[in-house]
Amino acid sequence: MTHARLLVMLVVVLGAAIFACSRGGDGDGDIDADTDGDGDADGGGENDADLCSDGVDNDGDSFADCDDLDCATFCGECVEGPEATEEACADGCSNDGDQYIDCDDFDCDCATACGGTGCVPCEPTGDENGNVACSDGTDNDCNGFADCDDYSCSLDIDVTGCPRETSCADGVDDDADDYTDCEDRDCRWVAGTVCPCEEGRECSDATCTDGVDNDANDHTDCDDWECLYNKNVTLCGRA
Repeated sequence: MTHARLLVMLVVVLGAAIFACSRGGDGDGDIDADTDGDGDADGGGENDADLCSDGVDNDGDSFADCDDLDCATFCGECVEGPEATEEACADGCSNDGDQYIDCDDFDCDCATACGGTGCVPCEPTGDENGNVACSDGTDNDCNGFADCDDYSCSLDIDVTGCPRETSCADGVDDDADDYTDCEDRDCRWVAGTVCPCEEGRECSDATCTDGVDNDANDHTDCDDWECLYNKNVTLCGRA
């Protein structure tokens, strides 16, 4: 056999070996090194009813259970909505879209399947604003927050039942929120505030209508709480 022929055969053998390694070396045509043909390096997959409801990303593609298209056969249509119901906490879906499924979602702490005492359905009764709705112990708008835990109450300085900065020039953090005097929005947002509208803030009709995100918080003009809840801003509909 000539040296040239031997060289050709050697190149062919090496090429075949390299190709086999690049495809996993197991002859199933995928890129892993197992023989299950699913392309998963660890041999796992989201490919049966149990694996599609265990809360685990079995195939390592960053999607678990019914959020993985591989589970389409084993999952019904996920219903969008709150996760805090007995049904939603046992359906293998991230109903509220936060990528946490069933008992992995804190919203399901109430569910019996997750060790809770049972989720009580929330029926909206109205907006969470004003002194009455912000002190009734009820999550009126069913957003998961009641009274002063709801921004609609805590940010509205007309709601007197929530802790407030009572004096804006005493050097004391009156409401224990880690903001003192004019650093506290309670002082900046009250009508006729003694706090100046400093450069770089959204705090006046001019700065709240200039189309500029002056305080660089990714919210501009009336989409910024500094404008929307500030009683010194008259052009955002809440003054």
